[in-house]
Amino acid sequence: MATLTEQPAPEDLFRHVLRTLLPIVNADLGGFFVFDEDFEQVLLGTLEGDPPAESLTPVGVAKVPPTQVPAERWIREHQRPLHLYRLRDWQRFPPVNPGLRELALRGKLVALVIPLRSQDELVGVAYLWRHRHPRPFLRREIREAERWCQLAALVAIAGRLYEREAQARQALARVLAIDRLLTSASSHDAVGRAVVGPLADFLGVESLALWLRWGEDHKVFFQNIADETLRETLTTWEFSWSHFEQLTSRPQVVPRERAYETLGSWVEALPSSVDRIILCSIRSYANVVALLVGWDTSSRSRRPPNTRHQMLEAAAVLLEQIAVTLVRLSFRAELERTISDLRSLLKVSQRVVSTPSVADLLEEVERVIRDRLRYDAMIFLEPDPDSPSTLRVSWGSGTIPESRVGHRIPLDRSLAGWVFRTGRELLITDTWEDPRTYHRPGQPFPLRSLLLFPVRYEEQTIGVLGLGRKRVSPFSEYDRELASLIASELATTIRLIEQRHALRRQAHHQALLATVSQLLLRDFDPRSFAPPLVQQLSEWVGGSAALVLQCSVFPNRVVATVDALSSHRLPDLEP
Repeated sequence: MATLTEQPAPEDLFRHVLRTLLPIVNADLGGFFVFDEDFEQVLLGTLEGDPPAESLTPVGVAKVPPTQVPAERWIREHQRPLHLYRLRDWQRFPPVNPGLRELALRGKLVALVIPLRSQDELVGVAYLWRHRHPRPFLRREIREAERWCQLAALVAIAGRLYEREAQARQALARVLAIDRLLTSASSHDAVGRAVVGPLADFLGVESLALWLRWGEDHKVFFQNIADETLRETLTTWEFSWSHFEQLTSRPQVVPRERAYETLGSWVEALPSSVDRIILCSIRSYANVVALLVGWDTSSRSRRPPNTRHQMLEAAAVLLEQIAVTLVRLSFRAELERTISDLRSLLKVSQRVVSTPSVADLLEEVERVIRDRLRYDAMIFLEPDPDSPSTLRVSWGSGTIPESRVGHRIPLDRSLAGWVFRTGRELLITDTWEDPRTYHRPGQPFPLRSLLLFPVRYEEQTIGVLGLGRKRVSPFSEYDRELASLIASELATTIRLIEQRHALRRQAHHQALLATVSQLLLRDFDPRSFAPPLVQQLSEWVGGSAALVLQCSVFPNRVVATVDALSSHRLPDLEP
């Protein structure tokens, strides 16, 4: 029996079913064809039996899109078997294969086309042909063929699921590999050189141009663009970054004529064979920081639609990482030109990219800047999940009660609440002179001079960072710049932590899907794959699990259970 790492391929399982089915229904040749979700291509095509001498090879048959096969279009619409044995049947549903078509029109071919369905979804079709003795199929033969095709449908959907999971795993691996390159990049040039090649491969395009922004200036990077005239055109292309503010930040495939409206006349310089272009903007907050344009010069080099869709979805995560890297590099370049004293903080910023929590980040930042800013308390407030009208201190330093983790302040009667509601920073010389200050009952607010910054991501305030002094000692412009940088890095870190958690959850789910797919492909007998499948589900949910299967192919009910919680016994599911 095949192991989890050496499970039989879907084609092998299909051939095994065909070798069993063909003698049962007295067919000479049979085939299974699995479609993609969009009914635009054949993912798997398997033939077994004795083809007539006039027919083409199986490979030639499997490459034909289902939309170009009349019988398969009819099956998709009506979802029932199609029996072809009369001349008028073949005139309406001629075979795509020239050899089979000639036999059919000569009355020497009979075919049975059966849909492969899974939960009312058409996943493929089965063909059974008779050419030696071309007599119609009997009703009992048709019923028997339909029963076996129910089993083949399980193989088809498992094969499609395994293919989808493999593509998702490949996309995730590429995202992580490019993310490692971005972590080591120290300049915009390094980012451009590191990502332009992998991005082209990741998005499945033959050629790609990537513009990275410096203020209102930019530099373009190329992948597989050998034409010197085109390279010169793209290098000297003048545009305003504001022109692309309405362009989506998710990669999209657009017709050439639509791309002309967005990109301008240089699109005419592309090869005439380019009819579709992939483009998107890369953003940080509302600002466009990069522009990506890719294309294929040959339609044969394009990915299938379903594959490209999955890769584009995963690419959106990678593009966010590129934007974060570009923004961080821009901040660092600006600060190195204006505030040399912040070099140590920038080093901290680079180290905390992989920080596991906001608390770890703030503790590291405080270690570096406390002596520079000379504050008595630093706090970070977030919306209270239990009370929408208050802010809650999620991290704090200092001895005052207001910096204690868990301390709550009202949104509508406090300085921090004003910053959170308006999204604007606040520098207060003396809080006792400001009517917006929140004083605890019977106790004045202990901090006199205060600096508050909103922590924002994508035009949304997600928290408030506050620095305070017990005495009236106004914060300087240097202090304000430093606090602004901390708030920006805090927003970026929160987003990165959320993305890492999402990637871990996705990897965990994909690992489960991979294990389930392997179990289904290893053995198509439910009695064999049901027990280990239930065991995997039980381990995943951390509790008891049960599986009950019953179909016409296996008249006896298949029951598998795992009772992980002895205090909650599973009911008896046996028939």
